[in-house]
Amino acid sequence: MRYFIFENCSSRTIFLWIIYFIIIACAVLPHGLKTPLSYSKGNLACTPELTQSHFPCQSPVPLLPESTNADIIRIYQLNDQASVARAVKQTVESGQWVKMQSPPGMQAIQVFFYWISPTLPIAGIMALITTALWASVFTQIAWIVSPSRATSLLAFVIPLFLLPIEEFNWLTRIGILNTEPLQISFFLLGLGSLYSAVSRTRYRLAAVAGVLFALSAYIRDQTDFVMSVVALLFLLYFIWRMSRQTYRFSFSAAKHALTTSPWLAAIACCLLAYHGATFPYRIANHGHWVDSPNNPVWTLVWQKKENVSPELQYVVADGGVVGCELDPELCDYIYARRAAAGGEVFSSKQLMRFTITSFLHHPLRWLNAKSRIFLKSWFDGSPLSIVVSVMLLALLGVFVQRRDDCHALLKFFLLSTIIGVTAPFLLVHIEPRYILLLRMSIIYSAIMAMSLKLHEEK
Repeated sequence: MRYFIFENCSSRTIFLWIIYFIIIACAVLPHGLKTPLSYSKGNLACTPELTQSHFPCQSPVPLLPESTNADIIRIYQLNDQASVARAVKQTVESGQWVKMQSPPGMQAIQVFFYWISPTLPIAGIMALITTALWASVFTQIAWIVSPSRATSLLAFVIPLFLLPIEEFNWLTRIGILNTEPLQISFFLLGLGSLYSAVSRTRYRLAAVAGVLFALSAYIRDQTDFVMSVVALLFLLYFIWRMSRQTYRFSFSAAKHALTTSPWLAAIACCLLAYHGATFPYRIANHGHWVDSPNNPVWTLVWQKKENVSPELQYVVADGGVVGCELDPELCDYIYARRAAAGGEVFSSKQLMRFTITSFLHHPLRWLNAKSRIFLKSWFDGSPLSIVVSVMLLALLGVFVQRRDDCHALLKFFLLSTIIGVTAPFLLVHIEPRYILLLRMSIIYSAIMAMSLKLHEEK
């Protein structure tokens, strides 16, 4: 336990975790077990106070902590939460795993509890798991800010500033049946463990970070894409570093590059642990993490707006139906083939290739349209968007001035996260919840950069 998530699993740390757990639980369930966690009708999830925000609401039906698998299916109907609940039910009843268009983590958790009893309150259990993970994140922040005294006032108070934020409310209550709350909490725990590995020169923590990133990827494939960017940038930088020092590639040059850059060695350990933890599932899934080419999102890219069904109109607003506007010639060809065949003639894989080809032929059109949609989603009326943007600018200023190992790690990982989160949206639609990982990573990086400054002044 000593190297799992925290640097010191003393009784003081456990006490601090319990305090945070109670505080978050009270924020999630202010009225006890009768507190509605979320509201939904069809494919729209919300709470009354968010009716006018970027989380739309329409004739809400409450999701209570006591809601079972059957209740989730009834409440969410056409939403992703109901799809997972149906897959869970079919998996347990048939004895065969029902494959979905997402990693198996969230489904596996619910399958376990449904297997114990179909009447267990899945919503309450997921709220409990989510609260426990975010209590762990808060405790880790406390250790990062003040490793010698985790209960110091500053270390204790800093995580609590997240509580009133609308996005944190979504991550701990409204969206508990979505993948983002577990994904982001595991990701932040991994990032904090990686930072501790460099700041304390304990590479076992880097391996722990890799496992935590793997758990995040098993929940949501966005993390796997971010880690792929990390691996690519690491490889490019590592090759450049070796060639710069010795002008040749050898084992001794690689060893020298790692021994003289602790942050580089920590990322290497992290990537080895990550791919070791994800290798079994990747092999079982024939080398893929998710079956992206068969994702129906590629069909939506090449739909005309007037042909999109009412329940998918949010995809239009989020920039997922832009192919016909940006490349009308290719769109006319696709529609002509569909008309001749009397239906859809292209597979999702073919439409994905059309999308990539169109982007390569008309990059400025796609970048212009997608950047406007991304900025609209980023500055969505939430005060946090302004705060996070200021934090990002401040971090860029710090990174230019400071070049020690800890700052190099933060700079490298934040760049990888920015690319990994934003790159897919050049082709497909973006929803506000899709960029929560980037926002929370910026906040976490800012806290760690502040911690470095505080430690210098002691």
